[in-house]
Amino acid sequence: MIVKLISTVLLVMVAMLGTQCRFAADSQNGADSLQGDSVYTSAYILDIHLTDPSRALELTDTAVMKNLLPEYKADFLRYIIYADRSMYQMADKYLEQLLQSDSLKTAAPDFALRVKTCMVEHYMMMSRYDKAMAAATEACEAARNMGNIRLESEMLYQIGEIYLAQQMPEKAESYVQQAADLLEKSSDIRHMAYLSFIYGQQMSYYYGLDQIDKAILIGEKRGRLIDKMISTGGAPDGYYDEQQGYLYSKLAAIYFVGGKRQQAAQAFARYSATDFSKNYGSLEAVPYLILSGRSAEAKTLLDGGVRQLTDTISTEYISVLRNYEQIAVKMGDYPAALDYRRRICDVQDSIAARNNQNTALEMATVFETAQKDKQIEQQKSMISRHKTIMWAALIFFLFFVAIIGLLITHLRVVKDKNRSLAKQLDSQIMCRNELQKAQEEIMALKQSLKEATDGASDDADSGDAELESGDAESQDSASEEEHQFSNLDKQKFDALDNFIDKEKLYLNSDISREELVQRFHISKNTFARLIQHYTGTNFTGYINEKRLRYSVSLLQDCDHYTIEAIALESGFNTVRNFHRIFREKFGLTPTEYRNTLRETRYLS
Repeated sequence: MIVKLISTVLLVMVAMLGTQCRFAADSQNGADSLQGDSVYTSAYILDIHLTDPSRALELTDTAVMKNLLPEYKADFLRYIIYADRSMYQMADKYLEQLLQSDSLKTAAPDFALRVKTCMVEHYMMMSRYDKAMAAATEACEAARNMGNIRLESEMLYQIGEIYLAQQMPEKAESYVQQAADLLEKSSDIRHMAYLSFIYGQQMSYYYGLDQIDKAILIGEKRGRLIDKMISTGGAPDGYYDEQQGYLYSKLAAIYFVGGKRQQAAQAFARYSATDFSKNYGSLEAVPYLILSGRSAEAKTLLDGGVRQLTDTISTEYISVLRNYEQIAVKMGDYPAALDYRRRICDVQDSIAARNNQNTALEMATVFETAQKDKQIEQQKSMISRHKTIMWAALIFFLFFVAIIGLLITHLRVVKDKNRSLAKQLDSQIMCRNELQKAQEEIMALKQSLKEATDGASDDADSGDAELESGDAESQDSASEEEHQFSNLDKQKFDALDNFIDKEKLYLNSDISREELVQRFHISKNTFARLIQHYTGTNFTGYINEKRLRYSVSLLQDCDHYTIEAIALESGFNTVRNFHRIFREKFGLTPTEYRNTLRETRYLS
């Protein structure tokens, strides 16, 4: 499975190599604009190197002879041309010449960094993992120092691929995930493009380990990323078509293995609809064709791919042989399948002979040590920040606790005050009720006495009255008249007060003084004098007093009533007015009084 995964990875890397290295050739001092004829510029040579590599090489040589192109840049162009033609021995020759050039040491940092990234890719394709690891560690550190997260992500990914090639999948997966994490929040089209590539490799990785569900999740995640890239725009023509071709050809095979045949067919149809599937991406259809039983079509595609290979000691060729083996098994040709298996083993042995695993591991250890030191420094800084945050949080917590303590104390004081005021209010209401009952009894007794007096005969001796002197008679008569007038006022007020209580006129929010004056046939002044004399307040205060007493009884007996309902039921126009008058009279609000009543009942 690991070998199959490596093969798939390197096939994609070959297609990406020319594009990734092209930017390096142009990065130093505007290398695209050289003096002389435009056909001798690096930009033009790169534009034609895929379609006409021979002419591209000729133009490169001529540009050097005319001093229009530095030798080290010419070597770089030659390397790109041969690498894209899969002529890795020739590409290796010019890469070595470039690395030995003194001019590279003084080149712009961006150019030197890109050369190192191309070195990593090249040595990976040559299975020279020791050199690949050395170049990757240097390039990763340089990219990090320059703040170039795109190249840092690429080098982390390449380190992961080197570990994978060394059959260390756990470490490989860790570095690949680090590479993806660097780019996932970016909206730069170049970053998203490389993230799409990483997702594609993760799909292949999980597919190779038969972790189909993970492979599907990554594939669908990649699909959403490609849709985002399409909406963002900015990529070269044909790029989105290529991305969709790679994605849906892989998804078709993965869905098929996962038992989702309908989704597999839909994915393959989307792949087939791309221009990519009809050109250089035709081999991507092979896995799905083999799985779905279309082995003849798959073999035809493979035969065309083999004719293009120039190096049969490579993982590319292993991938082709493995596909031939699968086709042979599907067709029942087991001797051919066994022969393909033997050839695969031979190629693997040849690749393994070039490998220097100890050196690669040594360089990886150096890189990991540097990474750990950096992580230790970051952790120290993080611990310091955490301590600062912790102390700040502790101070805030203590302040918060103090505030809560003060609030609790205040609430306790308020509750005690409300409880005391409520007791006083209950006591006042009780006394008023008892006094009112006593007054009613007195009035009933007076009424009875009056009736008895009116019915009795007057047998007193009139002569006795004549014995009184004139002056004394005059004084007694004046005193009696004053006494009778005072009693009359009291009778009028009592009658008025009893009528208002009996009819509960105070519950009418629209009750007026004029209405009562007319009903009892007294003047306004007399009415006002009676109210002032016997209540110590005006008419409004007198009525509100009765309303308040009634509201207290409702608060005591009707716990299910709302405060608004009690206010309106008691004759107040608004709840706000009710609250204000209640608080001015009793020192606490209706709500506080009710809550105190509830607490008292709960405790009892």
